[in-house]
Amino acid sequence: MYKYLDIPGWFNMHDAYMNIVKYVDDGQDIVEIGCFAGRSTRFLCDALELTGKHNVKVHVIDTFEGSGMEHAEVNCNTMYDDFMRNLDDHIQSGRVQVNVNKSDNQNILDSFKDNSVAAVIVDGNHTLEVVEDDVTNWWPKVIEGGIMVGDDIRLDSVKQGCFKGFKKFGIEEVSIIAGEEGWFAKIKHSNANELGSQLKLIPGVNSMKLDG
Repeated sequence: MYKYLDIPGWFNMHDAYMNIVKYVDDGQDIVEIGCFAGRSTRFLCDALELTGKHNVKVHVIDTFEGSGMEHAEVNCNTMYDDFMRNLDDHIQSGRVQVNVNKSDNQNILDSFKDNSVAAVIVDGNHTLEVVEDDVTNWWPKVIEGGIMVGDDIRLDSVKQGCFKGFKKFGIEEVSIIAGEEGWFAKIKHSNANELGSQLKLIPGVNSMKLDG
């Protein structure tokens, strides 16, 4: 369970990920948009394994080229190879499905039916337009009772993109967890603005693990 600590990357959403692990049923699908070198993916997959949910598939979507100012000073040349090495056992088992592309790729979107994904994690490009598109494109894929979570809601671009995307579905309210960066969460219900069961969430502090 602690292998994720040895992987470089930003990750402050432990509580959000553990809520996903708790409520996802074995055999369901999770989509993670943005995975960098695999720190968050490793945490998620190891937690699924430890809870006996051996048949949950995690579909990661990343260009593995970095995006935006947050990666401006990070060497992304080995990101794909690093991810494949860090998640090798889960990839070989078939748990992790790697999509080397952008989250708006129509072929990837078309490979998921509406109301078929238990959880979507939005943590890719943080521009307003991309966050809005991610919410717009992937919310219909979430099953009734499923969840969408997203990182870095403290950024105005993410907050605006989040609300603009959800507004297209008549959703005016999302849960926002305050912290160093903060993140958002929304459980899908037939009543668009029904908050549903309250998640017990703890804000985290985002940090980039450096070598050594």
